[in-house]
Amino acid sequence: MVRRCLPKVAGLPAFDLAGAEALSVAEGKCISTSLLTLGNVITALTHAHGGGGHAHTHVPFRDSALTQLLKQSLGGNCKTTVVACVSAADADIKEALSTLRFAARAKRVRVHARVNAAVEVTIDRSNSV
Repeated sequence: MVRRCLPKVAGLPAFDLAGAEALSVAEGKCISTSLLTLGNVITALTHAHGGGGHAHTHVPFRDSALTQLLKQSLGGNCKTTVVACVSAADADIKEALSTLRFAARAKRVRVHARVNAAVEVTIDRSNSV
């Protein structure tokens, strides 16, 4: 079985708090919380798998809907690819550096994917009574 999970995870544009709608601010808070939790999960996985921490480090997958969605991709039996898109504009240098730091941390996560092989069972009926 092949399972693909392609979430788009993006940062937030700057809000004009004087003119922003309450819904936009609430959505922004949820997105920020999810991204913070994703960073915590990446950090915990890095420490748990060869980053100098204990093998039984708690990974907070349940703290966010985003991390629950990505649980199999980050800590499961699969191969994962992270694509980081950055801008070369001078105005976006802080955002670009932050994205590259996150990608570098995500790159340090090690997952050991194995092929799930089906076992074939053959029944020899030549010796039936």
